[in-house]
Amino acid sequence: MQSSQPSAMTSSTPTRSKNPCYRQAFYRKETGEITEAEYFHAIFQHLVKDGVHHKGDDLARTELEDVDPLGYSLSHWIANEKIKIKDAKPYENVFEAYRRGNVKEIQATLSRLDQGHQWHTRTCLALLALQERNAPILNSLLEDGIHIEEPFEDEVRRVQRKHDPQTYKLLREYSERKKRPWAERKRPRMGHPLDWGK
Repeated sequence: MQSSQPSAMTSSTPTRSKNPCYRQAFYRKETGEITEAEYFHAIFQHLVKDGVHHKGDDLARTELEDVDPLGYSLSHWIANEKIKIKDAKPYENVFEAYRRGNVKEIQATLSRLDQGHQWHTRTCLALLALQERNAPILNSLLEDGIHIEEPFEDEVRRVQRKHDPQTYKLLREYSERKKRPWAERKRPRMGHPLDWGK
């Protein structure tokens, strides 16, 4: 007598990677499949010495520039970073501290990173703060120093005086104080974005 129960599927059904690339991590976050914390965990696994590395990471960057500027900036830094890390958690902690909104906690978590990594992490965090129009935290990050990358300037051009008065005022004062006008238009894609803005 044959069993009426369906037989177990033994064929190989495609499974979703537990270690997504930059692009996969972004789309999974956008659809709610993973949390923001899991997104940053996936990103910083690429910075770990024996962590995650995908063949297609380099090819995905052009798309990331348009759909996920933050992931684009992180991926360019990580791909060109010679100093790899043993543990990604301290880097994830920086973005968790940002989400809690405590400037002192952000500064404390940043101070625990390698000195060169502090600069790049602060730069990427400033882009996130700008995207979310978080003027108090953005101000703190600008004061501590960041690289001005093209994704940052792209977002600066989207800030409107009427809708984002605090952020608009902050960016205008920063530009005047540093005597550094923001780029009026998107620059051609050439060179390494971390070297474009000084």
